[in-house]
Amino acid sequence: MPRTKGSKNKAKLSIDEQITAATTRVEGLKAQLTAAEEELKNLMALRDEEAMKELLAAIAERGISLADAISLIKGKTKE
Repeated sequence: MPRTKGSKNKAKLSIDEQITAATTRVEGLKAQLTAAEEELKNLMALRDEEAMKELLAAIAERGISLADAISLIKGKTKE
């Protein structure tokens, strides 16, 4: 008859010990999730910074003032 992996260990642990082990795993996973979310937030901020630098470089390359660029983006024209 096939045995499931880890069945001996679970049979030896009491319910309270299993709950403690599961709680510890959950807390560890929550910490990993928090760290991954923070990394994602930082990476997205870096991406936005790079995009802004690229935009400003393109504006400067064309010789457009920042005020004119904002007006163009907002659809306003100089009067």
